[in-house]
Amino acid sequence: MGAKNAADFRHHASAGTVIYGGVFAPFCLAVLLARPVPASPFPVTVEPASVRQGSYAVVMAVVAEDSGTVGVLDRTFPLYRVNGASASRNAGETPSLRGGLRALIPVPLATPPGRKEMVVRVSGRTVRLTLVVERRAGEKPQKLSSLTVDDKRAMAMKEDRGEMLAVLKKTGGTALWTGPLRVPIMGRISAVFGQKRVYGGGASWFHSGVDFAMPKGWPIMAAAPGRVAMAGMVSSYGNCVVLDHGQTVHTVYMHMSKLLVKAGERVNEGQIIGLVGDTGLALGPHLHFSAYITTVPVDPLEFLERGLP
Repeated sequence: MGAKNAADFRHHASAGTVIYGGVFAPFCLAVLLARPVPASPFPVTVEPASVRQGSYAVVMAVVAEDSGTVGVLDRTFPLYRVNGASASRNAGETPSLRGGLRALIPVPLATPPGRKEMVVRVSGRTVRLTLVVERRAGEKPQKLSSLTVDDKRAMAMKEDRGEMLAVLKKTGGTALWTGPLRVPIMGRISAVFGQKRVYGGGASWFHSGVDFAMPKGWPIMAAAPGRVAMAGMVSSYGNCVVLDHGQTVHTVYMHMSKLLVKAGERVNEGQIIGLVGDTGLALGPHLHFSAYITTVPVDPLEFLERGLP
């Protein structure tokens, strides 16, 4: 190829390249703009970041939406709007934690210690965090040889547990608590949360609440405002009251001698809901007090000490 022809080739090739780019550049730009833009993350806090087995964490997401989820510990928990907060806000105004969404995350006693991935999702946006589960100090086992749990009793207890879970799965969307929880009764603690209880016959379970030993007939108070989700006799639990405090939180009061509330009633913090007794599977008069987040029992003493957010 001569010098002139070579120059012509370079000229036409260059011109062709410019024309190609000029024709297709807008198309390429349109394709790039059409690609989904990654959603921006949003502020999330977890308190505490390290949680003992049998305790709970509070997740707060600063968003304007009214719902979302938290995925952790192989479960999905709902995010609820904090009471008094509105999804709408003035232009340019940054929502505060008080104006965001909240989820309570229970950590079952049997959860293996270690780092757990937590995924917070709101309207297609995702924030990934880490929740650290710490080992809980073991409690001394409690032997209850005089309470025999045979196969028939074990089956009845399983059925009672199923009835309780059905109640705990239902909850109101509004948090009814307004401050620290009240101790339901002032008495000697005779059994703590997480103790392994060994019954006559060899059956054993971990204690799901705290026992307060008090004389029969002593008044029992509601730990926080709530709605009576259940009030009645259950074989293993005796006369039992379950209060729904909203947003997956329940408290449970067992072994009463007398019920003073009915299902569906609204109760105030400190209201007397029943009297101490020894009905159901009990050795003597006492109050068994449990706290639940969803269907997971957590240490009720932490509810009383830390309170609810």
